[in-house]
Amino acid sequence: MNYLKTLFNLTASMLIMSKIAAAAPMTAEIVVYGDGSGGVTAAVQGARMGKSVILVSNYHGHLGGLTSSGLGWTDIGNRAILGGLSREFYSRVYKYYQDDSAWIHQQRDQYPKRGQGAPTFDPLTKLASAFEPKVAEQVFKEMTMEAGVKIIQGRIDQSNGVTLNGTSISHLRLDDGRVIGGKMFIDASYEGDLMAAAGVSFRMGRETNKEFDETHNGYTGTRHGNQIEVKVDAYLTPGDYTSGLIRGITNPAPNASKTVIGAGDHRFQSYCYRLCLTDAPENRILITKPNAYDEADFEIVLRAVEAGKKNRFFKTSPMPNRKTDSNNVSGISMDYVGKNYGTDENGKPWNWATLKHKQRDVLANEHIYWQLGLIWTIQNHPRVPEGIRKAWSQWGLCKDEFTDNDGIPYNLYVREARRMSSPFVMTEAHCRNELPIDDSIAMGAYTMDSHNVQRLVQNGFVRNEGDIQKPLRNKGPYRISYRAIVPSPDECTNLLVPWSLSSTHIAFGSIRMEPVYMCLGQAAATAASLAIDRDVTVQDVPYSSLRERLLADDARLEMPKPQPVVVPDGILLDDDLAEFSGTWGTGHSIRPFIGSRYRHNAGKASPKTKATFSIPKLALDGVARELRIHWPAQENRATNVPITITHSEGETKYTLNQRVPGKLGGWASLGTFAFDKQSSVVIGTKETDGHVLIDAILLKKP
Repeated sequence: MNYLKTLFNLTASMLIMSKIAAAAPMTAEIVVYGDGSGGVTAAVQGARMGKSVILVSNYHGHLGGLTSSGLGWTDIGNRAILGGLSREFYSRVYKYYQDDSAWIHQQRDQYPKRGQGAPTFDPLTKLASAFEPKVAEQVFKEMTMEAGVKIIQGRIDQSNGVTLNGTSISHLRLDDGRVIGGKMFIDASYEGDLMAAAGVSFRMGRETNKEFDETHNGYTGTRHGNQIEVKVDAYLTPGDYTSGLIRGITNPAPNASKTVIGAGDHRFQSYCYRLCLTDAPENRILITKPNAYDEADFEIVLRAVEAGKKNRFFKTSPMPNRKTDSNNVSGISMDYVGKNYGTDENGKPWNWATLKHKQRDVLANEHIYWQLGLIWTIQNHPRVPEGIRKAWSQWGLCKDEFTDNDGIPYNLYVREARRMSSPFVMTEAHCRNELPIDDSIAMGAYTMDSHNVQRLVQNGFVRNEGDIQKPLRNKGPYRISYRAIVPSPDECTNLLVPWSLSSTHIAFGSIRMEPVYMCLGQAAATAASLAIDRDVTVQDVPYSSLRERLLADDARLEMPKPQPVVVPDGILLDDDLAEFSGTWGTGHSIRPFIGSRYRHNAGKASPKTKATFSIPKLALDGVARELRIHWPAQENRATNVPITITHSEGETKYTLNQRVPGKLGGWASLGTFAFDKQSSVVIGTKETDGHVLIDAILLKKP
């Protein structure tokens, strides 16, 4: 199977183009380098704002990056952050699948209705959260064509890619000799290649926890998720350390597992392809034994199977038409752990970002070898029990996806590479809303997520290190600062960086999601257009003007304040409308509850730990309403929750037993009252004998 077919075609095209590279430079007001989803939204936004735009497609002319290269099981965290062109993309995908002709290999009603934290196709919001790669690419093509974006194929000259006039980029040079001039430049590449060529400072690897007062950066230890779930002996001859190590152990240092938690290093989280597989025989390309297959490369897989691993070799997240988004799912899976950095034969360190284009192509092909080799191994190898082979044998690549690349996605999932180092740095504290941001251009909401970065030896067995999956819970969504995509003014004044933005490793683990990338790309192009209009540097674009235009284009810059909801039974106040004092956590494991979560005090009683619901204006009409309260009951709840109701006739106290559910369909009545401006419902925890929960109250319709 020729995994580099498309690369060779592209290289041939570039050689031809180099013969005419001496012609006058191409020019545009905005030059976008990088054809990922955020590069597309940047180009479209610039064109819609009346600017001439050139989008440099650095991946074979196929638009969309990971969004159209298999990542269809959308990582988002909270759909409320979707706005502008990002929301438009998911809306267009939704519309596509409303046509019956879109369903070829399965019926619409056979497809799951639930995706990753959201409906796959939501009739209320008209948004999709799952889709086939070819559909995503088609939507991106339509958006660029409608906007009039000029697209050229090429990759930056890594040795002489930028011409600077002081701190301003005047030209971008491609590696076939073509030159592109522009007023504003946007680096939308996953590697930050344009940023680096312009001499902008950047950071790579993991910072120490201490540097930015974080808790989830740096070395994590071996107790986190996506760990190898069985005991895999690390030595060629099991139990004999003198025999050498099996392949796949990327840090052979004997004391590697004793590294101090939170220590920084040069390592990258692992990459993989998001393979699009199918079990539809009429559309399936069977996985064949890779060329140069070496059993020793998959010894770690075989030993895991022999030690009891039976499943979780790769995800089969369902895409329409009996396809998958097959991501990493366990300690030994799709991720090629620790293979995106290393040391060359001369002892010089390297990583994906520092490699030349052709070296990246070779390394990307090694990732394909690992992933297809793993699948072939579990489907065919005689050391794998027959039951496992049969259970996984139905999966193959898709005939109708990536048709010019043998069914292999165009883009490797480069989860991180360079990150700009500017005066402002997004950190874990920003993602948890513990530090203010007053110049928001987009929002993030996903878990702080890093895949494993290395494999090491601990007590004679292979272990993974680096995985972090820390949900934001009630701390998010969070704002992303304009300053994070703008370089230091003494380095470059006409460049914006929506992907490789200024961020720590762990904060980037949340920000890096594709829907957010689209929002940041749109924001970057908006700022670039305003800078051109005002003839100012990107650092001097007035935030008030940027904010005004982003909001006009339907961007989401902060979460709207929660509002009471009028329901058939009355006025509903979810826990988000309460004002909390003291320490409260969030929960969503015990059902039923109202909305997306509930709050709890973890059983810690205190006179200072309270929740106060203010009565909304809707209920200040002098009409008496029955007050009801809801909570998910459980035996560890308090039996003596103190509730104080302030109403127009004074104050009423109530004691609630939360160990048993309310008698009115989970609700309990606290009485009927008329309310005025000073009215409130205060739920306390003083001297309570268990967990106190805050879920919702209802002002029942009279």
